[in-house]
Amino acid sequence: MAKSTAPQSGQKWLPPVVFYFQVCFQRAGGPNFRASFLEVGGLAWDLGKRTYDGNDGPRPVPSGVSYPNVTLKRPVGPLDGSLARWVENCRRFMDTSAKQKDMKKIMAYDVVIHLLDKEGKPQASWQCTNAYPVKWSLGNFDSGDSKVATETVELVYDRLERVN
Repeated sequence: MAKSTAPQSGQKWLPPVVFYFQVCFQRAGGPNFRASFLEVGGLAWDLGKRTYDGNDGPRPVPSGVSYPNVTLKRPVGPLDGSLARWVENCRRFMDTSAKQKDMKKIMAYDVVIHLLDKEGKPQASWQCTNAYPVKWSLGNFDSGDSKVATETVELVYDRLERVN
């Protein structure tokens, strides 16, 4: 877990900015890596509900927590990068797992998203546990536009928690 970055007495707390963040991919035994992104989205949870018929009539009660996919958007990168290799290995696993009964498990990572302060220190952090890619998409090509070519990776994960 990251150290607390709460302001010391007498220091002024500054609200974080959304454009200065870092994404780290961690797993026991490694290899661990970082990747840069233009945008991270989908950090959320939803407490589902069902209706319970009680003495006072129907009441909503919690039924569990669900998490949307995390989306990571970045410029199209080289194929030899750590993120690209991981995404491709996960896709290959799905292509071959039906054919080979003794395949290893898919390689999941804990993905930690740090919102950084002006010195580059984590001001707030969230961890997505046991994440792996479930979708990859390429942005549109448009000859009338001069944007950077982007790719998006969607990750599914077990749990989201604020760790700092």
